[in-house]
Amino acid sequence: MKVVRKGNVSLYEFKVGNSTYLVNPFVGARLLSWNIESNNQVRSVIPWNSDATEGKVNGGNPILFPFPSSSFVGKTPHIWRTPRGDVRPMQRHGYAWSGKFEVAYSSDTELKLKFIPCAECKDAYPYDYNFFVRYTFAEKSFVTELILENKGEEAMPWGAGTHPYFTIPWVKGDSKRDYFLKTDARLSTYNVGDGTRYKADNLDKMSFADGEMVGRILCNLQTGIATIVRKKGGEISLVINDNRKPDSSFVFVTYGKTRDDEEAFFAVEPWMAPPNCATKPLQFVAGKSTGVFKVEVKVK
Repeated sequence: MKVVRKGNVSLYEFKVGNSTYLVNPFVGARLLSWNIESNNQVRSVIPWNSDATEGKVNGGNPILFPFPSSSFVGKTPHIWRTPRGDVRPMQRHGYAWSGKFEVAYSSDTELKLKFIPCAECKDAYPYDYNFFVRYTFAEKSFVTELILENKGEEAMPWGAGTHPYFTIPWVKGDSKRDYFLKTDARLSTYNVGDGTRYKADNLDKMSFADGEMVGRILCNLQTGIATIVRKKGGEISLVINDNRKPDSSFVFVTYGKTRDDEEAFFAVEPWMAPPNCATKPLQFVAGKSTGVFKVEVKVK
């Protein structure tokens, strides 16, 4: 691992075989980019605007904590009701994606980062906890672990996730219609916007050029594997929790631009729970216990 400078920001660079990973460890614990060099060519797996090191940028691997998407009480957005019955604010996608972190551990292939909650986060999520993001880098894969240590006696609701953006198409001359997403989900829905959802059709027949691929929530996963498939060969796989049968609440969510003249990316997002899982929590960490959500991304 080495420290590189982009403007006034210190970034960590990890080289493992032909792969180069770039991480902003202090803002968002965000893996900014993943590039693979082969035959004197560089393939972008996870893209990033090299001039942007902070802010709202479509790229990298944002961390969603404590809850993904928008939260609602009734039809009122950006608030949630705690298990105690308190109504509190809750920022869309939580506070970690733009929050401050500190380095807890680093090596040539690993990085563990500790979240430093801001005042707004403490007000929104009033629990005694430690939240860590741990990356493990390999030549053709990386693992993200979201680790929540409950230091109190009260069970804590959470619904964390990651938001990896993938370069699509990844081969010059391809179109987004040449790429498909395969899962073994048995249900697909769309979010209406107020926390309610309706069923989607064509569960496994959509290319990334199809408008119906935007905002799909893939539910009832059997193995926790989602695979981006290129017609002419090649795959990217996302594996939730070591290929074990995932919890029933886990979902994959899709987001991106479908036209080839728009941004060349698409996000396939592993979440612990669907939208509005704050007011309707499905996952808890018991008192004095630790919860872990693990996602591996692999390239063939």
